[in-house]
Amino acid sequence: MRPDTKFLELLLSAQIAMFLWNWRNKDISEDGHLRHDSPLPPIWKLVTESKKTLEYTPGDPKPSPIPADENPKKRGTRKQQQVKTTKHQQKPSSSSSSTSAKPSPIATSKSKAPSASPPSSPRRRHEIHPPRGGPPPSLLRLLRRRHHRLQRLPGGSDPDSIAAIASLLSVLIGDSFALPPPKAKDAAFLLSEFLLRTSGTDPDSSLATGTVRSLIKSLGVLSLLVDLEDWTSVELPLQMLLSYAVDKRPKVRKCAQTCIENLFKAFRSSVVIKNGSKAVHSMYQKHTPLLEKSGSKIQSESEQLEALHMFNVVTVIVPSLSEKVRIRLLSSASKLLGHSFSSRTRHILKLLEALVEWTEIEHLASDSEKVLSALTSYISTDKNPIDTIISASMLLKNGLKKLHDAQPSLWIKFLPPIFSSIAGYLNSDATTSKCAENILKELINTHINRKLLLSTGSPLRDYDEDTPEMMAVTSICTLFDQMLGACDTPTENILAVISVLFLALGEFSFFLMKGIFLKLSKKAMHLKEESPHMKHVEACIGTAIIAMGPEKVLSLVPISLDTDKATCSNTWILPVLKRYVIGASLQYFMECVVPLAESVQNACKKVKKTSKLKGLQSCFHGLMDLLPAFCRYPTDTSKSFSDLSKLLIAMLKESQSLHATVASAVKELVNGNRSFIKPNEGAKPSADLRSALELSKREARDLFNCYSEKTASRNIKALACSSMELFWVLTDIFWDSPPDKHFLKEAIGCLASVLGREKIKDFFVSSLEKCEAGDDLLETRKLEDILEVDINGGIENASKKKGFKNRSHCRCLIMELASSFVETADEDLINIIFSFIKSNLLDTDGTCHIEAYYALNRILEVHSWFFEIRVDELMDLLFSVKISADSDAIKNRFLCLHYLLVHILQKNDKNVDNKAFLILNEIIITLKTKKESRKLAYNVLLNISCTLKETQDTDPESGLQKLLNMELDVLPFELKVRFVRVDSSADVEGAPAAALWLRRTTSYIVEKHNMSSSVKKGTGVTNALIRTRKAVDKDYDGEADEVPILSTSVAYGVYMAVSSNLRYQILAGIIEQRILEPLLHNHKLMLSALCFAVRTGNTFVGSLLWVDYARLVGIQKVRE
Repeated sequence: MRPDTKFLELLLSAQIAMFLWNWRNKDISEDGHLRHDSPLPPIWKLVTESKKTLEYTPGDPKPSPIPADENPKKRGTRKQQQVKTTKHQQKPSSSSSSTSAKPSPIATSKSKAPSASPPSSPRRRHEIHPPRGGPPPSLLRLLRRRHHRLQRLPGGSDPDSIAAIASLLSVLIGDSFALPPPKAKDAAFLLSEFLLRTSGTDPDSSLATGTVRSLIKSLGVLSLLVDLEDWTSVELPLQMLLSYAVDKRPKVRKCAQTCIENLFKAFRSSVVIKNGSKAVHSMYQKHTPLLEKSGSKIQSESEQLEALHMFNVVTVIVPSLSEKVRIRLLSSASKLLGHSFSSRTRHILKLLEALVEWTEIEHLASDSEKVLSALTSYISTDKNPIDTIISASMLLKNGLKKLHDAQPSLWIKFLPPIFSSIAGYLNSDATTSKCAENILKELINTHINRKLLLSTGSPLRDYDEDTPEMMAVTSICTLFDQMLGACDTPTENILAVISVLFLALGEFSFFLMKGIFLKLSKKAMHLKEESPHMKHVEACIGTAIIAMGPEKVLSLVPISLDTDKATCSNTWILPVLKRYVIGASLQYFMECVVPLAESVQNACKKVKKTSKLKGLQSCFHGLMDLLPAFCRYPTDTSKSFSDLSKLLIAMLKESQSLHATVASAVKELVNGNRSFIKPNEGAKPSADLRSALELSKREARDLFNCYSEKTASRNIKALACSSMELFWVLTDIFWDSPPDKHFLKEAIGCLASVLGREKIKDFFVSSLEKCEAGDDLLETRKLEDILEVDINGGIENASKKKGFKNRSHCRCLIMELASSFVETADEDLINIIFSFIKSNLLDTDGTCHIEAYYALNRILEVHSWFFEIRVDELMDLLFSVKISADSDAIKNRFLCLHYLLVHILQKNDKNVDNKAFLILNEIIITLKTKKESRKLAYNVLLNISCTLKETQDTDPESGLQKLLNMELDVLPFELKVRFVRVDSSADVEGAPAAALWLRRTTSYIVEKHNMSSSVKKGTGVTNALIRTRKAVDKDYDGEADEVPILSTSVAYGVYMAVSSNLRYQILAGIIEQRILEPLLHNHKLMLSALCFAVRTGNTFVGSLLWVDYARLVGIQKVRE
């Protein structure tokens, strides 16, 4: 290109840049002219310097003048301009010959593209006004004229010139660009026509990737601004974007795909969506035959790549396509999948996944057989890659799940081949086996359940094995049976899938999975207890126990006694039964398990050998320990509890070693039924049972249809009718029990919750009378008047057997029982218990303070109404009692103060502030006592803050804000306590609680005052900690000064911008890239190690430099 032409193109680009610069600075009038007072942009300096460097050569022809229409004063008529243009285009040129190529395939569209020339009619004044955020229309006219002029110049097709204009367009047309739809249409068509002309050029003279990407991005923005309700406005830009969406250049292709996705998301008109979907389908049909086209190797590879890129485009816009096109694509893609793997397989699977997800169920059901058959055929081929088989299996799972409601019997045909294809990968590597496990478990939970199989017959009777459902399930069970027989030790993934299958089949598993259970039992017998596989095998057997029930499990693996050898068989299953039995029969336990345990106990009396005696005793206790498990959601509570209560009484009287077992059984029985009436107060399954039930995604009580709220209420009534004698026996044992047997108190509390309030009140008052502790409690009536039921001499007999050490011991035991009665007690009994608590707290010997504080804590925790009527009396009582030195008494007292302070702060009553200060005063004074008490004080402060934070609202006078204000006031001015140093060796236990309380308090201060993030994390928190330390420790004053926030922030910003930035640039740009990388590019491990060492050293150097810099600028002072 000659210098004069180069300079002319630079001049034209500079004019466009000047126009853009002036428009950005509001120096362009509405008619497109430059205002007289507008300054010249800096771009003209570039033009001047370029003119000096481009010298004119004498032998060359003179520079071509600027066309007449560029100068407004020398414009000719439109006809004259057209004549000039025609003559100019007829001149031979090397550039014109290079651009004459075959037309692009996009140009053969059915609808003719409208002319991109501006309308000949003059524009009205109001049409010229630029919209908000966009350029004036005169800029578009200027760009259009410059575009045509550049094409007519000898060097107009120069890539550098087009790159300059493309860069200007990408800067001009941004996300906030706005333009009226007609103008946007003209601009989009103009840009599309330019891309059409350049798309047919030779590869050597094609535009650069960045230039094409900028033009495509601009076209994508303009396409969103046209009238999206008019298909003629959208067609040409969409066709152009689709053609570049399969371009071989990744950046161009990615940009075009993004523009297409945004354009389809913006479609709202059904006509436009329909036509756009047809255009996509046409592109799909055009490229699909290329996958099987024969020809030269290079051409075939290029065409195949375009087809693969086409799959990516269609996959992205599947959610926006019409339903009709989705069905066509689904049918075609399933045919292309094939039986074996190819380069297109992964792309087809992604497309099928999107189509299955977004296609409506009613339309998907029509072609579901073909799609699922194609996927099943693919996963059945062993030579296919594992990742594609897993992807196809997940697609099958999602498709079957989506079609489950519309076609509930579809799984019968496809589930067995899916299991046979995927089950083998359960023995693969960790990632693959886990994916296969999740797929199979979800398939089982979705499609296989006992309710579906119940339609074929009862599992307890004969059922039809020839139904399709039974045949499908039988084939799956046979598959896992064979897998267990083929391996010595099954993997965790296989056992997890078998566990889910057990839970899904329920009682049917006894017939369909009997062989699997027997194989698991044999493996459990040969595995050592400490083996890591034993845990997974026992968990799988546990799910079988849940599904089949202990009766059927013990019929397959019976526990039998050999009297001649004095041994018991299959005792290994007893611990598993204890953990996993649920929903069993109490009658079965009494009729089968108890007689066997009695036989074992009788055999123990005849055995003299120590080793055999220990084995029999272990078997006896293992059998009796099954009682709590059989009381976990039993199926016959209302019918069998009367007989069970007699058995429990006999066990309590027979052996002291069975007391804990009976107490645990009572708790399971009562809490299990209460969970249906009051879900928040019921029992929770054990960890092993919860992990087993999580496999089936169900709760324990949901496994049994026999349980409901009505059934639980009936069971509670049966418990209340037959538990009184058991209650008396438990209390008699409790009087004589050592202090560590608190499980008896819990069982008594559970029975008290079902017996009724009146009976419990009578029992408690009578107990006070027998201990001679009730004379001072009831001033208006006698104890004999309160008793309303016949206790059958229970208390009298108990008092004879008690043998209390002294009166204080009796009062402590009654106080412990009182705490277990609090939850059931009514207001009258609560007042009696509080009076008893008050008398014990005011007792000077303090022997019952631990129990009294705990009982009072239970009242404050359960009965919130007690605060309202007794708050003054509570304050007087607690602060009139001498504080005990016992740590347990202090702990229980702090629990009472916790509930009392929270209630006072939440009450929003200014008259109670003094009471809150008294409570806080006592807690903080405890901070300077011995370390056990100090730890308790920190813990109670932390618990109070957490409780208030959970219940706080937006009120500035919330409880947490009040607590914070009181802490800030009390600490420095009233108490003068010293702050406990966290690094002190004398307070190792209290330090974590202190640090946690201090951190949460300061974090709340920072959050409440809306400090910036930098202050929260650094200087602000440091200053808050320093102030708190100074407030509680006057000796610390002067050891540390507060850090100035503003100056520190500025200094740190300067340090990061200069020192850190320069060091990082040197490290990354010179040391790593220029030195280490060229030397060690073949030794990646050594290169990584050296880079790690250099970067670590840079971190330490930066820290040292920051300290010196902080001292230099004065934000950190050096101590003298």
